[in-house]
Amino acid sequence: MKKQVEKEEKNEIVAEVEEQNDYVPSPDPEPEPITYSDRPLEEIEEARLKFFKTFRVQNTFKWVAALICIAAIIFGFAGIPNIVPKENAKLAQGLSLGICIAAAAIMIIYSVITKRMMNTKMRKYFNFYYKKVNENAFNQEGFSDVVLQEPGKIDVDFFRETNLYKDIVDVGSRGLTEFTYHDIPMRIVDCAGNVKSDKRMRPVFVGKLLHCAGAYLGEQSIVIYFKGNDRALPPTNVNELKVIEDNTKYIIYSNSADAKKVIKPAIKKMLDGIEMNKYLIDLAISLHDGKIFVCFGYDDPLMILPMQNQFDPKPNEQFKKDLGQVIKLVEALNK
Repeated sequence: MKKQVEKEEKNEIVAEVEEQNDYVPSPDPEPEPITYSDRPLEEIEEARLKFFKTFRVQNTFKWVAALICIAAIIFGFAGIPNIVPKENAKLAQGLSLGICIAAAAIMIIYSVITKRMMNTKMRKYFNFYYKKVNENAFNQEGFSDVVLQEPGKIDVDFFRETNLYKDIVDVGSRGLTEFTYHDIPMRIVDCAGNVKSDKRMRPVFVGKLLHCAGAYLGEQSIVIYFKGNDRALPPTNVNELKVIEDNTKYIIYSNSADAKKVIKPAIKKMLDGIEMNKYLIDLAISLHDGKIFVCFGYDDPLMILPMQNQFDPKPNEQFKKDLGQVIKLVEALNK
């Protein structure tokens, strides 16, 4: 009886091992193919492919030219003295020096020319990118008179006017676009506000900055901050402001006695309807001196322009939704 039980247990173990050996893990799911819901977004990918092809060809030519120049310099130093007779040492030295100087000059000139050419092509590609992004994002009810500015930058003083981030010493920007929403002139720009930290620049904001006139004329700032995730960069210039309201979604700061009149129940209802998402990591709104500033906090998927990898339209499609939602709040705050 005991032997029979042991035999049955052994057979069960063998069967279990064979079953495990027959197991084949399922392959990793293939990433979903990238598709384009709007023709302007598809045109961005076409332009990216064209630009990146030019970039690769130009980069190859640059390395070939550099290798030829290096070979010429080596020949000038090592080859010429072995070719020219020793009695013509001065001639050999002159030829060696001349070849080396000429090769170095050609390499420098070629590098400068190609860099300028590529910078010009890159600017055209970037402008085309923003033009097509605008065609998609502003293709909504209420938007009109969309104009992409050239060179499309803002200065550091304009960014400081938000009163949201302190100790700003530098701002990088591009893609400044002016437009109208229901007869309200506005402008929006991609930018990064930087402070100095350990002798280096450190960003305290990265995303899109929107600006327009506002109905609140007080000097004391009213700040609304929508809480983000662990990648968020909250405002750094609110420590001296009173917290008027703090809930799970947003915080309202201000020392103004009129803050509660500005943030009335209808505005609060609109605030409750705004949601952060995978791409919009936080949102800060500043009102003062008849101005409204909105800082959309975005990360790399939207802020880094497509170059080497295929253009993924999802971040831009989400920005279109975010803009369409937030712009209604901005309009309400303008009245």
